[in-house]
Amino acid sequence: MKKIIRTLIFVAMCIYVVGCGKSAATKKVSGKQEEVTPEAKTEEKHSGENEVMLSRQQREGINLKLGGFSRINLDGTIKVTGELELYPEDEATVGSFMEGNISRVFVKPGQKVKKGQLLAAIEDPGFIDLQAELRALHSEFEYLEQEFDRQKKLYENKVASGKNYQRVTSDYKSVRARLESTKAKLRLLRVNPDAIISGKTYGVLPVIAPINGYIREIGITIGQRITTGSRLFRIINKENIHADLLVYEKDLDKIREGQSVTLYIANNRDKPVKGTITEIGRSYENNIRAVRMHAGLDGNKAPFVPGMFVEGLIAVENLKTTALPETAVVEDEGKSYIFIKQESGADTATHLNDHTTHEKEDASREHWIFARKEVMTGGTADGWIEVKLLEKLPESAEVVTEGAYYLLAEMKKGETTHSH
Repeated sequence: MKKIIRTLIFVAMCIYVVGCGKSAATKKVSGKQEEVTPEAKTEEKHSGENEVMLSRQQREGINLKLGGFSRINLDGTIKVTGELELYPEDEATVGSFMEGNISRVFVKPGQKVKKGQLLAAIEDPGFIDLQAELRALHSEFEYLEQEFDRQKKLYENKVASGKNYQRVTSDYKSVRARLESTKAKLRLLRVNPDAIISGKTYGVLPVIAPINGYIREIGITIGQRITTGSRLFRIINKENIHADLLVYEKDLDKIREGQSVTLYIANNRDKPVKGTITEIGRSYENNIRAVRMHAGLDGNKAPFVPGMFVEGLIAVENLKTTALPETAVVEDEGKSYIFIKQESGADTATHLNDHTTHEKEDASREHWIFARKEVMTGGTADGWIEVKLLEKLPESAEVVTEGAYYLLAEMKKGETTHSH
């Protein structure tokens, strides 16, 4: 019996020693695994609290957009719609008063031109004949002018009969009228008749820009035969491009000239344009029960094209507030948040845990980090929401205006992974 007891004690001790050895070995191996497990890497990637990082491919995939804070009037605004237009004097269709063949084209679409600039050249024998006719009429006019003066003196001195004086007077006036008419034709053709009379002959008929602006359309090619009235060019001057807006009868009593208006051109709410109401129409359009008004645009007008759709918010009260597009604000557990793009540089590269400086710099360009910031929200209007910041942000802060919900989902996914 004692022998059996000793045997059992020996076996138990062996099992205990073997178990301790395995435990130590397991700890050592698991410690080594923890240095390379994906979970550890994920924890390092999401180590920044309230931050999420996206690669360029992810940003492009969700069509992420950045914008800034705007100061707009959410309470006391009137919504209007319309389109961009030009005044009649800022648009020109260029043609020719004489037919011919296009020999040269000196401009390209989109090119800026000045009033009086040469656009194209036309060749036609009829233009040469018109110059020859001018010189012949001028010579005949000079002869008849002298003869008219001579016959007038003879008639006044009662030396010659009145019949000769009347015939010369009629011929003189007729040639003078034809001469002035031919000169007027040549001036319409943008040619100097006095230079032709002095002996100059123009080989081509010039096509001249009548206004300053940009070449919108070119409707000719070299060698093309054009006729009187053909449209050769279209020129627009966008310096005075404006918004033609409709205001409905229920809002007419709130609108005044000089009021400010925030314009969103082609539905681009990331880049609002400031403007001022310059004119309110006096005619009422019964079919739509509205009145047209014009609003001038501030700033650079080069990107705008006549015909673009416009939405506007007219401030009828001076109650401006800080606002963002509604897509920039996300809700999570009863709180409101926005995402701010962090500055690129060494901090961004550090989050990537790269092994060389070169790799860090490349990563900082490929990956962007966005920080979640809690905000308080207020009223909404026409896709905008009032935002009250709980902490001061740089004036140049870039806010995610589209894609914020994806960032929130990525952050929540990272938090879940980190908790495991």
